[in-house]
Amino acid sequence: MTWLLAAHDGFSKLAFRVACLALVVLLGAYLVEVVARYGFNAPTRWTSDMVQYMLCVSMSLALPLVTREGGHVAITSFLEKLSLQHQAKAARYIQALGALTLGAATAVFAFVAWEQARQGIETVAAFAIPKWWLSALVVVGLAGASLHLLRQALGQDAAQAGHEMDV
Repeated sequence: MTWLLAAHDGFSKLAFRVACLALVVLLGAYLVEVVARYGFNAPTRWTSDMVQYMLCVSMSLALPLVTREGGHVAITSFLEKLSLQHQAKAARYIQALGALTLGAATAVFAFVAWEQARQGIETVAAFAIPKWWLSALVVVGLAGASLHLLRQALGQDAAQAGHEMDV
C-alpha cells in the first residue's frame, strides 16, 4: 500500500510541474498576442484558444497537489471555536465529504468525457480540438484531489505524517 500512496504523491508532483509548464506556455502565448496585436497590428488567431486550453491544463493538473498541501481557500472561523479534539474530528468529516463530492464530480465528468469522445464533439474555437481531451484532464484533477482528501480523512496522507515533498 505504501508504494501506491507514493505513486499517487509522485503523480501529483509531476502533474503540478506540468501545470506550471502550462502556465509558462499560457504566459508566452499571451505575450506573443500582445506584441503581435499592439506592436505589429497583426493579431493572432491561435492565442486565445491556446490560453484557454492551457488554463484548463494548469488548473486541472495543479488541483491534486494543492489539495494534498491544503492550499485551497478555507473558512475556519467555525472550526477554530471547537476544541482540538473536535477540530480534528470535524476536519476528517469535512475531508470525507469533500472526497465523496469530488468523487461524484469525477464520475460525472468521466461520463461526459466518454460521451464527448463517442460523439466526436470538438471545442468551439478557431483551432478546435476534441473536447474530451479537456474533460479528461478535469477528470484526472478531480480524481487526484478526491484521493488526497480520502487519504487525509483516513489519516494516510504523507503531508500530515510529516513527510512533505518538495515541489
